[in-house]
Amino acid sequence: MKRLYFFSIIVVVSLFLSGCTNTAEEPIREFYANFSIGEIVEQNKDYLLDGSRVLNGSESGPPEPFVQRYEEINFQIEEANQAAFLRDVKMDIEKAITVSGAIVKGYGQGGGTDSEYFSYDYRYNQTFGTIHVWAVNGPETSMNIIVLLTED
Repeated sequence: MKRLYFFSIIVVVSLFLSGCTNTAEEPIREFYANFSIGEIVEQNKDYLLDGSRVLNGSESGPPEPFVQRYEEINFQIEEANQAAFLRDVKMDIEKAITVSGAIVKGYGQGGGTDSEYFSYDYRYNQTFGTIHVWAVNGPETSMNIIVLLTED
């Protein structure tokens, strides 16, 4: 009888432990994986002056608890085209978020002299993300866009 009791406890404990293993799937990071400010700027190149566009970037952080990517692009644009260009960039970023299957949960904006800032908070099933975008005017026709993209 003691053997049956001991065996039953072993079976129950092993079933409990097998149910507690981590079966969570890797979070969906489609927007994070596919987004590039360089592609967004390229989609709106009609606003830009002919010349070089330089894209720099880096990625940091382990896949858990969050990942983060930094991108920066420099280009030339006439002052008269800046407002329409940035409006289209904002719309294209929001569209890229929704096309990826995420839902936009919030939007922020601000700015100052010779700069503009906006951000989107978005969510997949259990994954949350934020994209911060700074557009900074440089000397003459130079503009620099900086993007910080974070997902948990």
